Amino acid sequence: MAVLTAAMLAGAAGCVALAVDPGVGVGYLAMVLIGFVLLPAMPIVLELVERSTGEAEGTGAGLIWMVGNLGGFAVAAVVGPMVDHPVAAFLIMGATALAAVPVVGLLRKPVAELSTVEPVTV
Repeated sequence: MAVLTAAMLAGAAGCVALAVDPGVGVGYLAMVLIGFVLLPAMPIVLELVERSTGEAEGTGAGLIWMVGNLGGFAVAAVVGPMVDHPVAAFLIMGATALAAVPVVGLLRKPVAELSTVEPVTV
């Protein structure tokens, strides 16, 4: 869970950095930081889904991908009209990433319960 929390915090930090200085150099650094910490997050989430959904793991993984795409669309729809206001746009994206931190905290107990269960092999 620490990896997921770090990913959300790094995403927020990258967005705040881009709000403060929306230049190309800061953009490259922020995207490398965000990509570096988000890269391991998806396999972790997919593993948690597989452990919790049992035989419906394909459906669970598909729902995760669909919700992620829907979230990306929603954030783009909100931020899109702010193309001329990069500070506000990046701050909104950073706030969106920070809003996910409490959600990750809510998952600590269910994830701890899943980690004690051995995966079922067929």
